[in-house]
Amino acid sequence: MQQVLFRIPIHIPGVLPNGIPIYGYGLMLFIAFLVCTWLAGRRAQKEGISKEIVQDLCIWIFLGGLIGSRIASLLHEYGWQWNWDHVWFLLGRFPRIWDGGVIFYGGAIGAVVVFLVYYRRVLSKINVPTWKILDIAGPSVALGLCIGRVGCLLNGCCYGDVACPHCVGLPFPLSAPARFEMVHRGYQTVAGFTLQELPVAEGWLDSRVVAAVEPGSPAAEAGLEKGDVILEVNGNEVRNATELASYFSNPENWRGHGWSVQLTVMKSDGEHTLEFTPKTLPIHPTQVYESISMFLLFLLLTAFYPLRRHDGEVIALMMIGYGVHRYFNEMLRADARPTGFENNISIMLLIGGVVILAWLWFKPVQYREGKAIATA
Repeated sequence: MQQVLFRIPIHIPGVLPNGIPIYGYGLMLFIAFLVCTWLAGRRAQKEGISKEIVQDLCIWIFLGGLIGSRIASLLHEYGWQWNWDHVWFLLGRFPRIWDGGVIFYGGAIGAVVVFLVYYRRVLSKINVPTWKILDIAGPSVALGLCIGRVGCLLNGCCYGDVACPHCVGLPFPLSAPARFEMVHRGYQTVAGFTLQELPVAEGWLDSRVVAAVEPGSPAAEAGLEKGDVILEVNGNEVRNATELASYFSNPENWRGHGWSVQLTVMKSDGEHTLEFTPKTLPIHPTQVYESISMFLLFLLLTAFYPLRRHDGEVIALMMIGYGVHRYFNEMLRADARPTGFENNISIMLLIGGVVILAWLWFKPVQYREGKAIATA
């Protein structure tokens, strides 16, 4: 996980004191857009369609998908209320993708709406076949999902549940959204230790005393021990357990960085400064699973493209492949999301793909051995 990959050294006092941050998630989306647009344009040329038409379509679909996915995320997180205050609040949150992310199926709906408008206004007037355009887009969509999920991994979103002892697991740093969820569910402590209250004077208890340290954890390896009294965390004074919990639970203290924790503690022989990097329990790297799955689907669609007998078979195979993958991958995820909505869309994609293939099966063959069949 690396939410901020690097910073452009352009400093604006009070606005960008540390330079312009380049977020991993946004950069991967941009790379996906460039690669997929180039790939779709190249394939369109081979099919006798102007690459400029496909490139324009990709731009509109990208914008429509981004808007749709962001709207779906906001509605899932904050709901909808019929009043202007709530509308303005959602509009204010809309650009902050790094705060809540996006929901792919919301983006898919937005992309479909934009495609239908673009087809009606542009493609239908120049007699570009709908199914041919969709087949051209199919492999690009799979590759775009592959690259986009790398962005999810860098951002720490779309994470999986706790992995079994013999499964592949990936620990995330303290700044990861997964940490907040794992702590909320009671699966782990925040940073590898717990606190207790001990009397230090008549009528006064100190709640900053370490009660236990997880064996083998980064905190234990750094030298934190039972009975240590926590005085500061990352240079901030700690007066009680509530302040420490509040500091750890505030995402703003960790967003974009937050890899390590520096504790100033009082031991029996005086003050010590300990620095360590807490991690979550190993969790299923569902982002990696999807990147691998979508790359394999991209290869399958690319290999199948010259073997298709009808326009529409490639996009139907894309729908089936992604629907199956997404349905099962959702079982491993632990992040907050509209689970029922996404599972239902996955099932609809699967059924829709099968129906399209069945419908095409009874139509006259368009291609044989990769070449179009001439019709009288």
